[in-house]
Amino acid sequence: MKLASVRQLWPSYSKYLIFLGLFLITAGLAIGFVSGWNLLAGITIALGTIAIALWLFTRGNLQSTWALRSTQSNTNALLATLAALLIFGAINFLGARYTAKFDLTEKQLFTLAPETQQVVKNLGQPVKIWIFDRTLSDSDRDLLTNYTKINPKFSYQIADPQVEFGKAQTFKVKSFGEVHLEAGNDRRLITTLSPETRLQETDLTNAIAQLSSTKQSIVYFLQGHGERPIEGEQTGLGDAINGLKTKNFIAKPLNLIREGAIPADAAAVAIVGPQRSLLDKELSALETYLSQGGRLLALLDPAADGGLGKLLAGWGVKLDNRLVVDASGTGQLAGLGPDAPIVTRYGNHPITQDFKGGISIYPVARSLEISTVSGVTATPIIETDEKSWAESDPKATQLTFTPPQDRQGPLVLGVALERAPSPAPSPSPAASPSPTGPPSPAASPAPSPTASPAPSPTASPSPGVTARPSPAPSPSSAAAKPARIVAIGNSSFMADGLFGQQLNGDVLLNSVGWLGDRDSNSLSIRPREPNNRRIVITPQQSSLLLLLALVVFPMGGLTLAGVMWWQRR
Repeated sequence: MKLASVRQLWPSYSKYLIFLGLFLITAGLAIGFVSGWNLLAGITIALGTIAIALWLFTRGNLQSTWALRSTQSNTNALLATLAALLIFGAINFLGARYTAKFDLTEKQLFTLAPETQQVVKNLGQPVKIWIFDRTLSDSDRDLLTNYTKINPKFSYQIADPQVEFGKAQTFKVKSFGEVHLEAGNDRRLITTLSPETRLQETDLTNAIAQLSSTKQSIVYFLQGHGERPIEGEQTGLGDAINGLKTKNFIAKPLNLIREGAIPADAAAVAIVGPQRSLLDKELSALETYLSQGGRLLALLDPAADGGLGKLLAGWGVKLDNRLVVDASGTGQLAGLGPDAPIVTRYGNHPITQDFKGGISIYPVARSLEISTVSGVTATPIIETDEKSWAESDPKATQLTFTPPQDRQGPLVLGVALERAPSPAPSPSPAASPSPTGPPSPAASPAPSPTASPAPSPTASPSPGVTARPSPAPSPSSAAAKPARIVAIGNSSFMADGLFGQQLNGDVLLNSVGWLGDRDSNSLSIRPREPNNRRIVITPQQSSLLLLLALVVFPMGGLTLAGVMWWQRR
Protein backbone atom coordinates (compact mmCIF):
# COMPACT_ATOMS: atom_id res chain seq x y z
CA MET A 1 0.00 0.00 0.00
CA LYS A 2 1.34 3.37 -0.94
CA LEU A 3 2.25 5.93 1.72
CA ALA A 4 -0.29 8.37 0.36
CA SER A 5 -3.02 5.73 0.74
CA VAL A 6 -2.03 5.10 4.36
CA ARG A 7 -2.25 8.79 5.12
CA GLN A 8 -5.69 8.96 3.53
CA LEU A 9 -6.92 6.28 5.97
CA TRP A 10 -6.16 8.56 8.95
CA PRO A 11 -9.05 10.69 10.04
CA SER A 12 -8.79 14.41 9.52
CA TYR A 13 -8.35 15.15 13.21
CA SER A 14 -4.96 13.35 13.25
CA LYS A 15 -3.43 16.80 12.95
CA TYR A 16 -4.09 17.22 16.65
CA LEU A 17 -1.70 14.40 17.58
CA ILE A 18 1.02 17.01 18.19
CA PHE A 19 -0.94 18.48 21.10
CA LEU A 20 -1.63 15.04 22.55
CA GLY A 21 2.06 14.16 22.33
CA LEU A 22 3.17 17.37 24.02
CA PHE A 23 0.59 16.86 26.79
CA LEU A 24 1.73 13.28 27.46
CA ILE A 25 5.42 14.22 27.53
CA THR A 26 4.70 17.11 29.92
CA ALA A 27 2.61 14.83 32.14
CA GLY A 28 5.39 12.22 32.19
CA LEU A 29 7.99 14.78 33.17
CA ALA A 30 5.72 16.11 35.94
CA ILE A 31 5.16 12.58 37.28
CA GLY A 32 8.91 11.94 37.26
CA PHE A 33 9.81 15.14 39.13
CA VAL A 34 6.98 14.83 41.67
CA SER A 35 6.59 11.09 42.31
CA GLY A 36 9.92 9.80 41.09
CA TRP A 37 11.03 8.24 37.81
CA ASN A 38 8.87 5.12 37.79
CA LEU A 39 7.23 2.95 35.09
CA LEU A 40 4.20 5.23 34.77
CA ALA A 41 6.40 8.24 33.99
CA GLY A 42 8.30 6.28 31.35
CA ILE A 43 5.18 4.93 29.65
CA THR A 44 3.58 8.39 29.55
CA ILE A 45 6.67 9.96 27.95
CA ALA A 46 6.91 7.07 25.45
CA LEU A 47 3.24 7.47 24.41
CA GLY A 48 3.77 11.16 23.95
CA THR A 49 6.81 10.54 21.77
CA ILE A 50 4.84 8.02 19.65
CA ALA A 51 2.00 10.52 19.19
CA ILE A 52 4.39 13.20 17.93
CA ALA A 53 6.04 10.69 15.58
CA LEU A 54 2.65 9.70 14.12
CA TRP A 55 1.80 13.35 13.65
CA LEU A 56 5.00 13.89 11.72
CA PHE A 57 4.35 10.76 9.63
CA THR A 58 0.86 11.83 8.65
CA ARG A 59 1.77 15.41 7.80
CA GLY A 60 3.25 14.43 4.42
CA ASN A 61 6.42 16.05 3.22
CA LEU A 62 8.36 17.11 6.36
CA GLN A 63 10.41 19.60 4.41
CA SER A 64 7.32 21.42 3.24
CA THR A 65 5.83 21.20 6.71
CA TRP A 66 8.87 22.86 8.32
CA ALA A 67 8.79 25.49 5.59
CA LEU A 68 5.38 26.67 6.77
CA ARG A 69 5.46 29.95 8.64
CA SER A 70 3.05 28.62 11.27
CA THR A 71 5.32 25.65 12.01
CA GLN A 72 8.37 27.86 12.41
CA SER A 73 6.62 30.37 14.67
CA ASN A 74 5.13 27.61 16.83
CA THR A 75 8.51 25.90 17.12
CA ASN A 76 10.23 29.15 18.06
CA ALA A 77 7.59 29.84 20.70
CA LEU A 78 8.01 26.32 22.10
CA LEU A 79 11.79 26.60 22.26
CA ALA A 80 11.59 30.07 23.88
CA THR A 81 9.17 28.74 26.49
CA LEU A 82 11.40 25.76 27.28
CA ALA A 83 14.48 28.03 27.49
CA ALA A 84 12.67 30.42 29.87
CA LEU A 85 11.54 27.52 32.08
CA LEU A 86 15.08 26.16 32.13
CA ILE A 87 16.53 29.54 33.10
CA PHE A 88 13.95 30.10 35.86
CA GLY A 89 14.55 26.59 37.17
CA ALA A 90 18.30 27.16 37.28
CA ILE A 91 17.85 30.48 39.09
CA ASN A 92 15.55 28.89 41.70
CA PHE A 93 17.98 26.00 42.20
CA LEU A 94 20.95 28.32 42.73
CA GLY A 95 18.90 30.65 44.93
CA ALA A 96 17.82 27.77 47.19
CA ARG A 97 21.36 26.43 47.53
CA TYR A 98 23.31 29.70 47.74
CA THR A 99 21.40 32.34 49.70
CA ALA A 100 22.56 35.95 49.94
CA LYS A 101 20.98 39.02 51.54
CA PHE A 102 21.79 42.68 50.99
CA ASP A 103 20.89 45.34 53.54
CA LEU A 104 20.00 48.40 51.46
CA THR A 105 18.42 50.39 54.31
CA GLU A 106 19.87 53.82 55.06
CA LYS A 107 21.10 52.92 58.56
CA GLN A 108 21.77 49.21 57.97
CA LEU A 109 18.82 48.25 60.17
CA PHE A 110 19.18 44.53 59.49
CA THR A 111 22.95 44.30 59.91
CA LEU A 112 24.69 43.46 63.16
CA ALA A 113 26.94 46.13 64.67
CA PRO A 114 30.70 45.85 64.01
CA GLU A 115 31.28 45.25 67.74
CA THR A 116 28.87 42.32 67.65
CA GLN A 117 30.48 40.79 64.59
CA GLN A 118 33.91 41.03 66.21
CA VAL A 119 32.72 39.40 69.44
CA VAL A 120 30.97 36.52 67.65
CA LYS A 121 33.88 35.89 65.26
CA ASN A 122 36.25 35.51 68.22
CA LEU A 123 34.20 32.86 70.03
CA GLY A 124 36.58 30.41 71.63
CA GLN A 125 33.93 27.77 72.41
CA PRO A 126 30.46 26.79 71.21
CA VAL A 127 27.75 29.12 72.48
CA LYS A 128 24.08 28.16 72.50
CA ILE A 129 21.06 30.35 73.20
CA TRP A 130 18.04 28.64 74.77
CA ILE A 131 14.65 30.31 74.35
CA PHE A 132 12.21 28.73 76.80
CA ASP A 133 8.95 29.46 75.04
CA ARG A 134 6.55 27.82 72.62
CA THR A 135 7.10 30.22 69.74
CA LEU A 136 9.59 32.82 68.57
CA SER A 137 8.77 36.01 66.71
CA ASP A 138 10.10 36.52 63.20
CA SER A 139 12.23 39.51 64.26
CA ASP A 140 13.89 37.53 67.07
CA ARG A 141 14.49 34.57 64.76
CA ASP A 142 16.08 36.81 62.12
CA LEU A 143 18.36 38.36 64.75
CA LEU A 144 19.56 34.96 65.97
CA THR A 145 20.00 33.75 62.40
CA ASN A 146 22.30 36.69 61.70
CA TYR A 147 24.48 35.56 64.62
CA THR A 148 24.66 31.99 63.32
CA LYS A 149 25.85 33.21 59.91
CA ILE A 150 28.90 34.86 61.45
CA ASN A 151 30.22 31.83 63.32
CA PRO A 152 29.00 28.20 63.25
CA LYS A 153 29.93 27.93 66.93
CA PHE A 154 26.85 30.03 67.70
CA SER A 155 23.48 28.26 67.74
CA TYR A 156 20.04 28.62 69.29
CA GLN A 157 17.13 26.37 70.21
CA ILE A 158 13.51 26.93 71.23
CA ALA A 159 12.34 24.74 74.11
CA ASP A 160 8.88 24.51 75.65
CA PRO A 161 9.57 24.48 79.42
CA GLN A 162 6.53 22.27 80.01
CA VAL A 163 7.66 19.69 77.45
CA GLU A 164 11.41 19.80 78.12
CA PHE A 165 10.96 19.97 81.86
CA GLY A 166 14.40 18.55 82.68
CA LYS A 167 16.19 21.16 80.61
CA ALA A 168 14.08 23.92 82.18
CA GLN A 169 15.01 22.66 85.64
CA THR A 170 18.70 22.71 84.69
CA PHE A 171 18.45 26.40 83.81
CA LYS A 172 16.11 27.12 86.75
CA VAL A 173 13.47 28.59 84.44
CA LYS A 174 10.71 30.42 86.30
CA SER A 175 8.51 31.74 83.49
CA PHE A 176 7.86 31.51 79.79
CA GLY A 177 10.02 33.71 77.58
CA GLU A 178 13.29 33.38 79.47
CA VAL A 179 16.40 33.48 77.27
CA HIS A 180 19.49 31.74 78.62
CA LEU A 181 23.04 31.47 77.35
CA GLU A 182 25.00 28.24 77.62
CA ALA A 183 28.73 27.90 76.98
CA GLY A 184 30.37 24.84 78.49
CA ASN A 185 29.43 24.83 82.17
CA ASP A 186 28.53 28.52 82.15
CA ARG A 187 24.80 29.27 82.13
CA ARG A 188 23.25 32.68 82.62
CA LEU A 189 19.92 34.44 82.11
CA ILE A 190 20.01 37.11 79.39
CA THR A 191 16.47 38.49 79.35
CA THR A 192 12.81 37.54 79.50
CA LEU A 193 10.75 37.99 76.35
CA SER A 194 7.16 39.24 76.29
CA PRO A 195 4.82 40.74 73.69
CA GLU A 196 6.26 44.16 74.62
CA THR A 197 9.89 43.04 75.11
CA ARG A 198 11.81 41.57 72.22
CA LEU A 199 15.33 40.19 71.97
CA GLN A 200 17.95 42.94 71.70
CA GLU A 201 21.34 42.77 70.04
CA THR A 202 22.86 44.67 72.97
CA ASP A 203 21.75 42.04 75.50
CA LEU A 204 23.00 39.14 73.41
CA THR A 205 26.39 40.66 72.59
CA ASN A 206 27.08 41.79 76.15
CA ALA A 207 26.22 38.33 77.49
CA ILE A 208 28.57 36.69 74.97
CA ALA A 209 31.33 39.20 75.69
CA GLN A 210 31.13 38.34 79.40
CA LEU A 211 32.19 34.77 78.64
CA SER A 212 35.70 35.94 77.73
CA SER A 213 35.78 38.62 80.39
CA THR A 214 36.76 37.49 83.87
CA LYS A 215 36.93 41.03 85.23
CA GLN A 216 34.11 41.85 87.60
CA SER A 217 34.13 45.31 89.13
CA ILE A 218 32.24 46.54 92.16
CA VAL A 219 30.27 49.77 92.20
CA TYR A 220 29.39 50.89 95.72
CA PHE A 221 26.11 52.80 96.10
CA LEU A 222 26.21 55.15 99.06
CA GLN A 223 23.30 54.66 101.47
CA GLY A 224 22.00 56.38 104.59
CA HIS A 225 21.07 59.83 103.22
CA GLY A 226 17.73 59.17 101.54
CA GLU A 227 19.27 57.63 98.40
CA ARG A 228 17.34 55.01 96.47
CA PRO A 229 18.03 51.59 98.01
CA ILE A 230 19.57 48.87 95.86
CA GLU A 231 18.44 45.94 98.00
CA GLY A 232 14.93 44.69 98.63
CA GLU A 233 11.90 43.77 96.55
CA GLN A 234 11.08 47.25 95.26
CA THR A 235 14.21 49.36 95.06
CA GLY A 236 13.28 51.48 92.07
CA LEU A 237 16.70 50.70 90.58
CA GLY A 238 16.15 47.07 89.58
CA ASP A 239 16.58 47.73 85.85
CA ALA A 240 19.77 49.72 86.44
CA ILE A 241 21.25 47.01 88.70
CA ASN A 242 20.47 44.34 86.10
CA GLY A 243 21.97 46.54 83.39
CA LEU A 244 25.18 46.86 85.38
CA LYS A 245 25.33 43.07 85.68
CA THR A 246 25.36 42.78 81.90
CA LYS A 247 28.53 44.91 81.98
CA ASN A 248 30.15 42.71 84.66
CA PHE A 249 29.60 45.33 87.37
CA ILE A 250 28.39 44.24 90.81
CA ALA A 251 26.34 46.77 92.78
CA LYS A 252 26.84 46.80 96.55
CA PRO A 253 25.52 49.17 99.23
CA LEU A 254 27.99 51.26 101.22
CA ASN A 255 27.49 52.81 104.64
CA LEU A 256 30.43 55.15 104.84
CA ILE A 257 29.93 55.96 108.53
CA ARG A 258 30.23 52.30 109.46
CA GLU A 259 33.06 51.50 107.02
CA GLY A 260 35.08 54.64 107.68
CA ALA A 261 36.67 54.65 104.20
CA ILE A 262 35.97 53.61 100.65
CA PRO A 263 36.74 49.88 100.19
CA ALA A 264 39.89 49.10 98.22
CA ASP A 265 38.01 47.00 95.65
CA ALA A 266 35.72 49.86 94.60
CA ALA A 267 35.74 50.52 90.88
CA ALA A 268 33.52 53.55 91.53
CA VAL A 269 31.24 55.08 94.14
CA ALA A 270 27.73 56.13 93.15
CA ILE A 271 25.69 58.72 95.04
CA VAL A 272 22.16 58.64 93.63
CA GLY A 273 19.76 61.41 94.67
CA PRO A 274 20.70 62.00 98.34
CA GLN A 275 18.00 63.83 100.29
CA ARG A 276 20.16 64.65 103.31
CA SER A 277 23.69 66.01 103.53
CA LEU A 278 26.65 63.74 104.07
CA LEU A 279 28.53 64.13 107.34
CA ASP A 280 31.90 65.84 107.39
CA LYS A 281 33.60 62.49 108.00
CA GLU A 282 31.98 61.05 104.90
CA LEU A 283 32.93 64.03 102.76
CA SER A 284 36.51 63.78 104.00
CA ALA A 285 36.58 60.09 103.13
CA LEU A 286 35.35 60.90 99.59
CA GLU A 287 38.00 63.60 99.19
CA THR A 288 40.70 61.19 100.30
CA TYR A 289 39.38 58.56 97.92
CA LEU A 290 39.43 60.98 94.98
CA SER A 291 42.90 62.20 95.85
CA GLN A 292 44.04 58.59 95.44
CA GLY A 293 42.62 58.33 91.92
CA GLY A 294 39.07 57.35 92.92
CA ARG A 295 35.98 57.45 90.72
CA LEU A 296 32.67 59.09 91.65
CA LEU A 297 29.23 59.09 90.03
CA ALA A 298 27.14 61.95 91.45
CA LEU A 299 23.46 62.10 90.42
CA LEU A 300 22.03 65.10 92.25
CA ASP A 301 18.45 66.34 92.01
CA PRO A 302 17.45 70.01 92.46
CA ALA A 303 17.50 71.44 95.98
CA ALA A 304 19.26 68.35 97.39
CA ASP A 305 22.97 68.03 96.70
CA GLY A 306 23.91 65.88 99.69
CA GLY A 307 26.53 68.44 100.69
CA LEU A 308 28.62 67.67 97.60
CA GLY A 309 28.52 71.25 96.33
CA LYS A 310 31.82 72.20 97.98
CA LEU A 311 33.58 69.06 96.74
CA LEU A 312 32.43 69.62 93.15
CA ALA A 313 33.30 73.33 93.33
CA GLY A 314 36.95 72.34 93.70
CA TRP A 315 36.59 70.56 90.32
CA GLY A 316 35.05 73.61 88.64
CA VAL A 317 31.40 72.53 88.89
CA LYS A 318 28.75 74.76 90.44
CA LEU A 319 25.35 73.20 91.18
CA ASP A 320 22.40 75.34 90.08
CA ASN A 321 19.36 74.78 92.30
CA ARG A 322 16.95 76.15 89.68
CA LEU A 323 14.65 73.75 87.84
CA VAL A 324 15.39 73.10 84.16
CA VAL A 325 12.34 73.82 81.97
CA ASP A 326 11.99 72.58 78.40
CA ALA A 327 9.80 74.88 76.29
CA SER A 328 10.34 73.06 72.99
CA GLY A 329 7.13 71.04 73.38
CA THR A 330 8.82 67.73 72.59
CA GLY A 331 8.07 66.48 76.09
CA GLN A 332 4.35 66.90 75.53
CA LEU A 333 4.54 64.55 72.53
CA ALA A 334 5.97 61.91 74.88
CA GLY A 335 3.35 62.58 77.55
CA LEU A 336 5.75 64.56 79.76
CA GLY A 337 5.57 68.05 81.18
CA PRO A 338 7.92 71.01 80.65
CA ASP A 339 9.88 69.98 83.76
CA ALA A 340 11.17 66.87 81.94
CA PRO A 341 13.74 68.11 79.41
CA ILE A 342 14.36 65.85 76.43
CA VAL A 343 18.01 66.01 75.38
CA THR A 344 19.41 65.44 71.90
CA ARG A 345 22.78 67.20 72.35
CA TYR A 346 25.81 65.33 73.65
CA GLY A 347 29.47 66.16 74.06
CA ASN A 348 32.42 64.61 72.29
CA HIS A 349 33.36 62.07 74.94
CA PRO A 350 33.70 58.27 75.19
CA ILE A 351 30.49 58.17 77.23
CA THR A 352 28.38 59.80 74.52
CA GLN A 353 30.41 59.38 71.34
CA ASP A 354 27.90 56.98 69.72
CA PHE A 355 24.67 58.76 70.68
CA LYS A 356 24.49 60.92 67.52
CA GLY A 357 21.43 62.98 68.36
CA GLY A 358 19.52 60.24 70.18
CA ILE A 359 17.01 61.04 72.91
CA SER A 360 17.42 60.87 76.68
CA ILE A 361 14.92 62.12 79.29
CA TYR A 362 15.60 63.81 82.64
CA PRO A 363 12.45 64.58 84.68
CA VAL A 364 12.98 67.27 87.34
CA ALA A 365 16.60 68.18 86.65
CA ARG A 366 19.05 70.88 87.65
CA SER A 367 21.78 72.43 85.51
CA LEU A 368 25.51 72.65 86.14
CA GLU A 369 27.81 75.61 85.59
CA ILE A 370 31.32 74.70 84.46
CA SER A 371 34.42 76.79 85.11
CA THR A 372 38.07 76.18 84.28
CA VAL A 373 40.26 74.66 86.97
CA SER A 374 43.95 73.93 86.47
CA GLY A 375 44.64 70.21 86.18
CA VAL A 376 40.97 69.28 85.63
CA THR A 377 39.57 68.38 82.22
CA ALA A 378 35.83 69.07 82.09
CA THR A 379 33.72 67.81 79.17
CA PRO A 380 29.98 68.60 79.09
CA ILE A 381 28.26 65.38 77.99
CA ILE A 382 24.55 66.28 78.28
CA GLU A 383 23.14 69.63 77.12
CA THR A 384 19.66 71.06 76.53
CA ASP A 385 18.77 73.26 73.54
CA GLU A 386 18.13 76.99 73.26
CA LYS A 387 14.44 76.63 74.12
CA SER A 388 15.19 75.65 77.70
CA TRP A 389 15.93 77.72 80.76
CA ALA A 390 16.68 77.41 84.49
CA GLU A 391 13.50 78.40 86.36
CA SER A 392 13.98 80.17 89.68
CA ASP A 393 10.32 79.75 90.75
CA PRO A 394 9.32 76.13 90.01
CA LYS A 395 6.10 76.48 92.05
CA ALA A 396 4.66 79.18 89.78
CA THR A 397 1.29 78.40 88.21
CA GLN A 398 2.70 79.19 84.76
CA LEU A 399 6.35 78.63 83.96
CA THR A 400 7.67 81.55 81.91
CA PHE A 401 11.18 82.77 81.27
CA THR A 402 11.84 85.81 83.46
CA PRO A 403 15.33 87.31 83.25
CA PRO A 404 17.58 87.97 85.05
CA GLN A 405 16.60 85.49 87.77
CA ASP A 406 16.08 82.76 85.15
CA ARG A 407 19.02 81.54 83.03
CA GLN A 408 18.53 80.98 79.30
CA GLY A 409 19.60 77.71 77.68
CA PRO A 410 21.40 75.81 76.39
CA LEU A 411 22.17 74.32 79.80
CA VAL A 412 24.61 71.63 80.88
CA LEU A 413 22.92 68.72 82.68
CA GLY A 414 25.91 66.38 82.85
CA VAL A 415 29.68 66.70 82.84
CA ALA A 416 32.62 64.27 82.84
CA LEU A 417 35.61 65.39 84.89
CA GLU A 418 39.14 64.02 84.95
CA ARG A 419 41.94 65.27 87.14
CA ALA A 420 45.55 64.49 86.36
CA PRO A 421 47.28 62.41 89.05
CA SER A 422 49.63 64.12 91.43
CA PRO A 423 53.34 63.47 90.85
CA ALA A 424 54.61 60.65 93.02
CA PRO A 425 56.70 61.86 95.95
CA SER A 426 60.34 60.88 96.06
CA PRO A 427 60.97 57.74 98.11
CA SER A 428 61.76 58.49 101.70
CA PRO A 429 62.24 56.21 104.68
CA ALA A 430 60.04 58.48 106.75
CA ALA A 431 56.80 57.82 104.96
CA SER A 432 54.60 58.07 108.00
CA PRO A 433 52.29 61.09 107.97
CA SER A 434 52.67 63.90 110.39
CA PRO A 435 49.82 63.87 112.90
CA THR A 436 49.70 67.65 113.01
CA GLY A 437 49.90 68.34 109.27
CA PRO A 438 46.60 69.58 107.89
CA PRO A 439 45.26 67.55 104.98
CA SER A 440 45.08 69.09 101.55
CA PRO A 441 41.45 69.17 100.48
CA ALA A 442 40.71 66.89 97.52
CA ALA A 443 38.45 69.52 96.05
CA SER A 444 41.42 71.71 95.16
CA PRO A 445 42.97 71.00 91.76
CA ALA A 446 46.06 68.86 91.53
CA PRO A 447 49.31 70.59 90.57
CA SER A 448 50.28 70.56 86.95
CA PRO A 449 52.83 67.98 85.82
CA THR A 450 55.50 70.67 85.63
CA ALA A 451 55.05 71.75 89.23
CA SER A 452 57.59 70.71 91.82
CA PRO A 453 56.69 67.49 93.60
CA ALA A 454 54.75 67.92 96.77
CA PRO A 455 53.57 65.43 99.33
CA SER A 456 50.43 63.64 98.19
CA PRO A 457 47.21 64.50 100.01
CA THR A 458 47.06 60.89 101.04
CA ALA A 459 50.01 61.48 103.35
CA SER A 460 47.72 63.03 105.97
CA PRO A 461 44.57 61.24 107.02
CA SER A 462 41.39 63.25 107.16
CA PRO A 463 40.63 64.33 110.72
CA GLY A 464 38.07 62.19 112.45
CA VAL A 465 38.14 59.41 109.84
CA THR A 466 39.59 56.10 110.96
CA ALA A 467 41.15 54.78 107.78
CA ARG A 468 41.80 51.07 107.58
CA PRO A 469 45.25 50.07 106.39
CA SER A 470 44.07 48.00 103.44
CA PRO A 471 41.92 50.42 101.40
CA ALA A 472 44.58 53.07 100.84
CA PRO A 473 46.76 52.32 97.81
CA SER A 474 50.41 53.15 97.73
CA PRO A 475 51.45 56.63 96.59
CA SER A 476 52.98 55.23 93.42
CA SER A 477 49.75 53.54 92.38
CA ALA A 478 47.75 56.66 93.21
CA ALA A 479 49.98 58.78 91.02
CA ALA A 480 49.43 56.47 88.05
CA LYS A 481 45.64 56.71 88.04
CA PRO A 482 43.69 59.91 87.27
CA ALA A 483 40.65 60.71 89.37
CA ARG A 484 37.31 60.88 87.55
CA ILE A 485 33.85 62.23 88.32
CA VAL A 486 30.63 62.08 86.33
CA ALA A 487 28.12 64.61 87.68
CA ILE A 488 24.53 64.74 86.38
CA GLY A 489 21.84 67.06 87.71
CA ASN A 490 19.19 64.34 87.84
CA SER A 491 18.80 60.85 89.32
CA SER A 492 15.34 59.75 88.14
CA PHE A 493 16.54 59.03 84.58
CA MET A 494 17.97 55.70 85.80
CA ALA A 495 14.90 54.66 87.80
CA ASP A 496 12.67 51.75 86.80
CA GLY A 497 10.36 52.80 83.99
CA LEU A 498 12.83 55.32 82.59
CA PHE A 499 16.04 53.31 82.50
CA GLY A 500 14.90 51.44 79.40
CA GLN A 501 13.65 54.54 77.60
CA GLN A 502 15.72 55.66 74.61
CA LEU A 503 19.33 56.41 75.71
CA ASN A 504 18.71 56.70 79.46
CA GLY A 505 20.20 53.32 80.29
CA ASP A 506 23.17 53.95 78.04
CA VAL A 507 23.98 57.20 79.84
CA LEU A 508 24.32 55.32 83.13
CA LEU A 509 26.09 52.22 81.79
CA ASN A 510 28.55 54.21 79.70
CA SER A 511 29.27 56.55 82.61
CA VAL A 512 30.05 53.65 84.94
CA GLY A 513 32.07 51.97 82.19
CA TRP A 514 34.20 55.09 81.75
CA LEU A 515 34.67 55.47 85.49
CA GLY A 516 35.64 51.80 85.71
CA ASP A 517 38.30 52.08 82.98
CA ARG A 518 36.48 49.76 80.62
CA ASP A 519 37.58 50.14 77.01
CA SER A 520 35.19 51.58 74.43
CA ASN A 521 34.11 48.15 73.13
CA SER A 522 32.40 47.45 76.44
CA LEU A 523 30.18 50.50 76.11
CA SER A 524 26.61 50.12 74.94
CA ILE A 525 25.81 49.01 71.41
CA ARG A 526 22.97 51.19 70.23
CA PRO A 527 20.28 49.53 68.13
CA ARG A 528 19.83 51.23 64.78
CA GLU A 529 16.59 53.11 64.40
CA PRO A 530 15.05 54.16 61.08
CA ASN A 531 14.79 57.83 60.25
CA ASN A 532 11.38 59.32 60.70
CA ARG A 533 10.24 60.02 57.14
CA ARG A 534 6.63 60.78 57.98
CA ILE A 535 5.14 64.03 56.74
CA VAL A 536 3.32 66.03 59.38
CA ILE A 537 0.65 68.29 57.86
CA THR A 538 -1.76 70.77 59.37
CA PRO A 539 -5.56 70.37 59.21
CA GLN A 540 -5.66 73.11 56.54
CA GLN A 541 -3.17 71.22 54.39
CA SER A 542 -5.16 68.02 54.87
CA SER A 543 -8.34 69.76 53.69
CA LEU A 544 -6.50 71.15 50.66
CA LEU A 545 -5.21 67.70 49.68
CA LEU A 546 -8.71 66.26 50.04
CA LEU A 547 -10.13 69.01 47.81
CA LEU A 548 -7.48 68.43 45.15
CA ALA A 549 -7.95 64.65 45.15
CA LEU A 550 -11.75 64.55 45.11
CA VAL A 551 -12.69 67.71 43.19
CA VAL A 552 -9.95 69.58 41.34
CA PHE A 553 -8.08 66.72 39.67
CA PRO A 554 -11.20 64.70 38.67
CA MET A 555 -12.97 67.80 37.32
CA GLY A 556 -9.81 68.86 35.48
CA GLY A 557 -9.55 65.41 33.86
CA LEU A 558 -13.21 65.43 32.80
CA THR A 559 -12.90 68.95 31.41
CA LEU A 560 -9.80 68.05 29.38
CA ALA A 561 -11.51 64.92 28.03
CA GLY A 562 -14.55 67.00 27.00
CA VAL A 563 -12.41 69.54 25.17
CA MET A 564 -10.56 66.82 23.26
CA TRP A 565 -13.85 65.14 22.30
CA TRP A 566 -15.27 68.44 21.05
CA GLN A 567 -12.20 69.14 18.91
CA ARG A 568 -12.25 65.68 17.28
CA ARG A 569 -15.96 65.96 16.69
